[in-house]
Amino acid sequence: MLTGLFCAVLAASLKHLTEHFEHLLFGHTQSINPLLFIVMPSVGITMIYFLRKYLFQNRKNKGITEIYKTLDQRKDHLPLFKIPSHYVNGFLTVLDFC
Repeated sequence: MLTGLFCAVLAASLKHLTEHFEHLLFGHTQSINPLLFIVMPSVGITMIYFLRKYLFQNRKNKGITEIYKTLDQRKDHLPLFKIPSHYVNGFLTVLDFC
C-alpha cells in the first residue's frame, strides 16, 4: 500500500512538474526566438548524457524494460539510484520534446 502511494505521488509530481516547466519554457522560448525550438532538444539530450555520466556514475538506464525484467526475474528491488535516474531522465526527455 505504501509502495503504491509512493509511486502515485511520484507519477503525479512528475506530471505536474513537467507541465509547469513546459509552459514556462514554451512561453519564454516563443517570446525570445522561435528558432530555439530546434536547439532545445539537443540541450536536453546533452544534459541527460552528462547527468548519467557524472551524477549516476555512468550506469545504464534501460527504462521500462528494466522494470519488467526485474519483475520477471522475481527480484525484490531495483537499485536505489535507478528511481531518481528514471525520474530526472523522464522529466528532461518530456520537457525538451514538448
